[in-house]
Amino acid sequence: MAKEQRPKNLAGYKSLKKLAKDIANLSYNSVYIFLLCLGAEMLRASAKDEEDGKVKLAKKLSDIADYLNRAGKEMGEAWDICEDHTEEI
Repeated sequence: MAKEQRPKNLAGYKSLKKLAKDIANLSYNSVYIFLLCLGAEMLRASAKDEEDGKVKLAKKLSDIADYLNRAGKEMGEAWDICEDHTEEI
C-alpha cells in the first residue's frame, strides 16, 4: 500500500511556528471559529478512516476533534470576556 502524501507546511509558511504565531495573533473570535472548524475536519477524517477500517486512527482523530471543540469553547469564552474591548479589523 502506497503511503498517503501530505504537505509538511502550508504555502507561504516556512515553519509551523510562524503559522501558530499568526493564528494566535488573530482575534479570539477568529481563533474560536478556527478551532471549531479544525475540530469538524478532524471528525470528518475520523469518519472516513472508520469507513476504511482504520478503527484505531478513527478513534484517535475523534478524540482530537473533541479536544479541539473543547478548546474552541474555551476560546469562545475568552472572546466573550474581551469582545467589548476588542476591535476586529
